[in-house]
Amino acid sequence: MNKNVKRLIKYTGILAGTIIVLAIGLYLIFVFPSTVSCPKFNAGYFAWLPYSEKQEIVFSDGYSSKAYIVETVNVHHTNSYQNNTKCGCCEDKVHVVMVSGKDRIEVTYDNFDNPENCLGEMVQVNFKNSYLEMQHPEVSPADKEFSVEGRVFFEKGKGIVRFIEGGKTWSLKSSKEPTSKPDISNGTGC
Repeated sequence: MNKNVKRLIKYTGILAGTIIVLAIGLYLIFVFPSTVSCPKFNAGYFAWLPYSEKQEIVFSDGYSSKAYIVETVNVHHTNSYQNNTKCGCCEDKVHVVMVSGKDRIEVTYDNFDNPENCLGEMVQVNFKNSYLEMQHPEVSPADKEFSVEGRVFFEKGKGIVRFIEGGKTWSLKSSKEPTSKPDISNGTGC
């Protein structure tokens, strides 16, 4: 038999074996998925966003005051996901909406100190048609304060303590204590 024919038969056999092993592996992943457990929800979020619904927060620019009411506090935690899903990850999120008349402040904090996430840690703040974002803020449990784009300032245990909007600096004047901890919506991937 020709040397090239022997090589062709050898490599065809190796290729066929590789395809069979790959097909069996894919079959096992999709037919026998396993559940991946996520770490517990990090309650450290509530040190940075210590709010409950209907809580009143007052900011002042030194001349006038704005009273915001916390309208919404949504907390999401992924307990587990199937290893065969495209979007399976251990993601967490806290979303807070504060309203004062037509003014609105929205804060979304994703994956605080969550090493098992896929999307990364991020803080987003929306107010008065401004969208601020801080990717990978690297806020550690030891930190006492941080800011988003130097315009919205958070202090541990107090939440937003100052923000700059329309050329004015609004500082926290008073805040009623949260009446309760928000409910955590637990789910599975996607």
